[in-house]
Formats: sequence, structure tokens, C-alpha cells
Amino acid sequence: FGRSPGSSFHYNVIPLRTIRLYIQYGWTMSPKIWIINLFGNMAVFVPFGLLLPLLIQKLQSWLVLMAVFVSSILVVEWAQMLLRVGSFDVDDVILNTAGVWIGWMISSIWRERIGTKRGTKV
Repeated sequence: FGRSPGSSFHYNVIPLRTIRLYIQYGWTMSPKIWIINLFGNMAVFVPFGLLLPLLIQKLQSWLVLMAVFVSSILVVEWAQMLLRVGSFDVDDVILNTAGVWIGWMISSIWRERIGTKRGTKV
């Protein structure tokens, strides 16, 4: 994303703080900024929820998928902060996880319908 290392650590560990700021003050900024930050952070992770359960059978379980995904995204968020190329924001974790959940729901419905058409569960 064209980020270069900064000189300090940036983080937000208060759930919904950043999301609330975008909702409250979104009218003061370009719609592109808040759309990308709120909806983009979800949309970019929908494919993970769609494809991972199809590629790895163990990830068809919502609980297993969430455990693996949240652990992975926490590592990415911490790395961004520690390398000073971004921030650790718990709201990014929430939005990214919502995207995976949306993808998983679509994937789950699709697997159920395909399984029902074939007469067996996938």
C-alpha cells in the first residue's frame, strides 16, 4: 500500500473506536476514505471465507476458521505496528473477521445447497 516505516508505534486496542470515528466524522472526509476503511477492510477478506473452507476441509468449521484467521490477522496487525509500516487496530481485526464471516456464510450456504442437490452433505 505504499507505506514507508514511521518513527513511532501506532495502535488502537479499544473496540469500535476507529469504526465509530469513521461513522461520526465520515462526512468531513472523502467518501472514498471511509468506504475503503470500513467496507474495503471487510470486502478484501470475503474471498478467504469463501475459498479456505472449500480448499481445506477442516476450515469448514466456523470455529476452526475463525481461530486460524483471527490468529493470523493478529500477527499481521502486530507486524504492521512493530515494523512501523502501519498500526495495530483492533477495529481492523473486527472488520477483517466480519469479511471472512460473510464469505464463510456464503460458502456454507453454497456447500449446503450443492450437498442437498446431490443428496449428500459436502
